[in-house]
Amino acid sequence: MRWAVWKLLEQPGAPGQGILAFVTNHGFVWNRVHCGIRKALLDAFDEIWVFNLHGNRRLASREVLDENVFVPVKQGIALSVFVRRPGPHLGPARVHYREMRGRRAEKYAAAQETRLAGPGWTDVTPEAPYWSFAPSGPDDRYGSWPSIREVFPVSNSGVQTQRDDLVSDTDRGALLARMRQLTDRSLAATELRQQLSIPENTQWRLDRQRSAFAPFEEARALPWLYRLFDRRLVYWDPEMMGRARESLMRHLLPEAFGFGGQRRRALVVQRGRPITTIATMTRGIATSDVTGYWCHVYPLHLATGFVEGHLLPQEETWTENLEPDLAARLLDRYGLAVGVEQVADYVFGVLSAPAYRRRFAADLAIDHPHVPFPADAGVFERMQSLGAELAAAHLLEAPVSTDIRFEGEGTNAVERPRHDESTATVWINRNQRFTGVPAEAWAWGGAFRPLEHYLEDRRGRTLDLDQIEAYQRAIHAVREAIRLEPLLDEQLARILAAPLDFRSAA
Repeated sequence: MRWAVWKLLEQPGAPGQGILAFVTNHGFVWNRVHCGIRKALLDAFDEIWVFNLHGNRRLASREVLDENVFVPVKQGIALSVFVRRPGPHLGPARVHYREMRGRRAEKYAAAQETRLAGPGWTDVTPEAPYWSFAPSGPDDRYGSWPSIREVFPVSNSGVQTQRDDLVSDTDRGALLARMRQLTDRSLAATELRQQLSIPENTQWRLDRQRSAFAPFEEARALPWLYRLFDRRLVYWDPEMMGRARESLMRHLLPEAFGFGGQRRRALVVQRGRPITTIATMTRGIATSDVTGYWCHVYPLHLATGFVEGHLLPQEETWTENLEPDLAARLLDRYGLAVGVEQVADYVFGVLSAPAYRRRFAADLAIDHPHVPFPADAGVFERMQSLGAELAAAHLLEAPVSTDIRFEGEGTNAVERPRHDESTATVWINRNQRFTGVPAEAWAWGGAFRPLEHYLEDRRGRTLDLDQIEAYQRAIHAVREAIRLEPLLDEQLARILAAPLDFRSAA
């Protein structure tokens, strides 16, 4: 694309006018990483036409038919046409946008029949800092609300081991057996690489890295939130990982490896690509892919009194990870002190409201969520209460409904998970099943269906009692999410009807 612009407009003897047409990844239309490219194209052309054909198979939902125009391609597709007319270029290009989801043949027909300057285009005015070619959200107040990173100032992406299959497992024994091998200096690196199928890259090579591995310890097998409602074990040795995010995770690790905050809560929030669930709550550490895409972790409390270079704080002191100016603003408005726990529950409630994700989908696709706060204390308290109720379910700490049971005699082996809509059950093999799973719960999650994902990831494995109980709690969590969704939307409407105006803040 850069070469084409140079060829058309910049090289010596260039015509200085003409048309460029490209088929690109549709993320080019709005992804923040492409903001500079979009700004340069706005400055170079007079008209830009973007036809977003979607079809991103990584975000596919069984409820929405959306085929890619190219059969083997997983990433969504966009068609873009850039026009530079004869004469002087007077200003940034005018941008016109349209989009389509559906069957491949229908998209082919639409691409054949659609005309530039014809009906069906939406005019877009790209704005700094992202210069998105897609329409922005319908509420111009969104950008004035604090970003979640401004609400909870200390955060980072979740852990990225870059070799999950090596250092994480649902089976403690299997994980520890691998780690004994991996830390055994008597075994050759080539032998380990083959036996354990160890992925490497230019930054991480086993033969270079293994000298820095800590001696084997069973205590390093720690629980972490791997996927939504799916807690597993990870062998905690940052030298084995790509990005362990130690500076953040030490606030959520047990004392042997951090500051003893493994039972303290943290928000996990997806950045970009709004799907059915963009937030959850956890205790302890979490991956960067809890909801299937890039997630940030926001610990609610931070250990203080520590000195860099020392593993433990000099004294046991914890502070709230809450922006002081926001806390003061809420105190002034509500007449009561609002702590980080209450704010986290409130924010979780807002982010979990389906109407929030629908209304601000364009903005959420670009960056971290922005959060409105109500002018009325009662509205805040009601949303906070709903968020706390949902958080208990997400943490798998809420009492499970009595109709959710594990039935049947057998080995507890997961063979081929199958949902039976007529009986609201999920069969894991021919004889054993989970009850209390209506169709809407099985399908809940859109592109990432946690109840299905949990079992599919355990195909060929045997569920122990802890995993059976965890899955029952996951069923309950999904049902609670479905039950609370209309209440969250109702409360969100009250918030948006009279939000605090952060534009007037000093």
